[in-house]
Amino acid sequence: MRRAVLLAALLLAFSASSAGAFAVSAYKWPQAGLGAPVTITYSFSNLFDGGMLNASGLPVSTGELRGGVEEAMRVWASVAPLNFVELPDAGPPVSDLNYDGTGLPQIRIGHHLIDGFGSTKAHAYYPLGPGNGYAGDVHFDDADRWSLIGTLANPDILGAAMHELGHSLGLDHSSNATAIMNPIFQRMAGPGTGYLTDDDIAGIHQIYGSGVGSVRPLVPEPSTVVLAGGALVAAAMYRFVRKNRVR
Repeated sequence: MRRAVLLAALLLAFSASSAGAFAVSAYKWPQAGLGAPVTITYSFSNLFDGGMLNASGLPVSTGELRGGVEEAMRVWASVAPLNFVELPDAGPPVSDLNYDGTGLPQIRIGHHLIDGFGSTKAHAYYPLGPGNGYAGDVHFDDADRWSLIGTLANPDILGAAMHELGHSLGLDHSSNATAIMNPIFQRMAGPGTGYLTDDDIAGIHQIYGSGVGSVRPLVPEPSTVVLAGGALVAAAMYRFVRKNRVR
């Protein structure tokens, strides 16, 4: 009897482990079928207005804000057929009030006071469907202080954006302590350090299937700008000698 109970417990543990610790919501962006490409539009509402501050009380640079959010999108798009396309922002000021999202970007990204310094860092809304303008929107708490290299007290935009975009795509919180979708999201060590765990990947695959997507910003990536500038210089020289809360 004791052996049978132990075997049952082991089988239950194996089943739970195999299923993963991730959780999915009841919502997702429209898709023809698992693995089919999904286009998701996004915009930056008030994110670049100087209201997001660092530990010194100075505005976080536009490059750091944009770079963190778009790296987070690229991380999700590297494992699922999600194509993020930036549009000019339109719509009401950032708040937690619903609005008519007809004709507006699907994910609007901005900041407002959520609950003050030290608790909730950001939140996002699931892709709830027609009639819910704030579906997919991501909000950062502007009472917190933000760092390029995240700490528990002063989180980074990249780590927060990866977690919140997971909600915007339809994922719920994971019970895996190391997952990006754990309620206390993982802090990142600066640009280029974004990653997903196997648990996060299994979750997004359950919703959209596997594949590879893209990120298409309105502003060229820095590398693109540098390459373009280099090409112009080379040409000249030849002639004359790029809603869920977390803590």
